[in-house]
Amino acid sequence: MNKELKDIGLEFVLPSDELKPFIQCYWFLHANKPSRHKLIADGGVGIVFNFGTAFLNTTSISSGMNHQIIFTGPKMEACNVQLDSDLDAIGVRFLPGGAYPFLKNKIQLNTNHALPLYEKHLPNIDKLYSSLQQLNQTKHKITLLDNYFIELLRNLKNRPDLWSYKVVDIMKRYNGTQTTDELAKIFSLSKKQFERRLKKETGFSPKQLSRILRIQKARSLIKTKEDRSLTDISYDCDYFDQSHFIHDFKFFTQETPKEYLNRKQ
Repeated sequence: MNKELKDIGLEFVLPSDELKPFIQCYWFLHANKPSRHKLIADGGVGIVFNFGTAFLNTTSISSGMNHQIIFTGPKMEACNVQLDSDLDAIGVRFLPGGAYPFLKNKIQLNTNHALPLYEKHLPNIDKLYSSLQQLNQTKHKITLLDNYFIELLRNLKNRPDLWSYKVVDIMKRYNGTQTTDELAKIFSLSKKQFERRLKKETGFSPKQLSRILRIQKARSLIKTKEDRSLTDISYDCDYFDQSHFIHDFKFFTQETPKEYLNRKQ
C-alpha cells in the first residue's frame, strides 16, 4: 500500500469468497488530518457510508458527496478528493460489472457521477448504515457487510451468470487488444448486443473498458517491476507506439508514465 494511504488510516479488506466475483474489497478510512488524494479509474463503482464530515470531490461532479450513503459511479477521468481531518467512512468497491446484479436498472451507470443511495435502490440500506455506525470493531463491520450482500445475492430471482466478470477476464488476458467483434463472437452476441450489455452492466463501452484495464496493468507493472524500463512495460501492455501509451496513460492518470514512476519511487 502507498505510504500516504497508511498515513491517513486507510485499510483494505477482502470480502468473503462468495462475494469475490462481485466485490473487489471493503475499505475503512479514519482520517486524522486534512489531505488530498487522486482517484484513478479502475472500471469499478462503489458505495460509501459516510459517518463523519463530508469529503469533496474537487474535480468532476460532486453531487451526493455530502450524503450519508453515496453511490460513486464509473469514472473515465482521474479525480482529486479533498479529505477533512474528521472523516470516518466505510466503502464497498465493486469490480467492473460487479454492482449490476444488486442494483440492476435502479441506478443509471453514468460516468463521473456520485449520487445519494436510498432504500429504493438497495433494501435495508439505511438499517445497514445504522448498524455499521453502532459497531466498534472492524471485524464485526466486515461480517455485517458480508452477510448483507450475501443475503442480497441469495435472494436474487436468477443467479448472476458472471458475464461481465468473464468479459473483463478475457480483456485482461489479451491486454484489451481484441476487437468488439471478436469479443461479441466469443459470447455468441452481435456487436450491438455486446456493446449494449457491457454498457448496461459496467457503464463503459468495450473500447473504454479495454483502455482502462490496459492502463491499470501498466500502473501495476510500474509499481512492482522496478528493473523494467517504461518502454518494456508499454510493450508488455501491447502498446507498440510510445506516443499512444503516453497519451492513454496521461488521459487516465493526469500524469505521464515517467511522472507517475517518479512519484511512486
